[in-house]
Amino acid sequence: MEANESDSPSSQNQEISSTTQKIVNEIKVLEKELEGIQNSCLHQRYSFKNCPNGLDNAFSLRKVCDDCQLEIGYPSQEEINKWVTS
Repeated sequence: MEANESDSPSSQNQEISSTTQKIVNEIKVLEKELEGIQNSCLHQRYSFKNCPNGLDNAFSLRKVCDDCQLEIGYPSQEEINKWVTS
């Protein structure tokens, strides 16, 4: 039985690389689209959510827009107290 070129490791690596690059490009396009949506959003409705800090695997309470999911800031102490008691 002869080996098929499409089954060779080189061919498989090319296919993986091509698929990976396609996905990466699609993600970039979607991130840019999301950024445009978030920039045009008025952020009129928001919730408080625990969001990752990124550096130390810790979380902190943030205001997150209900419509576009952008982290728009940190709640005040008064907002935190109200959120905790609700």
